Amino acid sequence: MTDREVRRLGRRALLELLLVQTRRCTELEEALARMQDRLVEAEERSRRQQEWLDSRERQLHALRKTLDACRSCPSGEADRTVAPE
Repeated sequence: MTDREVRRLGRRALLELLLVQTRRCTELEEALARMQDRLVEAEERSRRQQEWLDSRERQLHALRKTLDACRSCPSGEADRTVAPE
């Protein structure tokens, strides 16, 4: 709406326009709050998944180390126990 159109509006029309804009602003603020909540939840899920992946990476590293040790020893002499997590 142009400035000229706004100037032509009467008091009642301006108040209705203000009411519509206020309602829209409230709707957008509520939508923003919901999206921020979803973002926090997604960040928490991502953090937990990264921790799980890190623990699996450490476990894999330990298993590879044990496997390398087994491969480097003569047959029958290697300790074939798996390292704990």
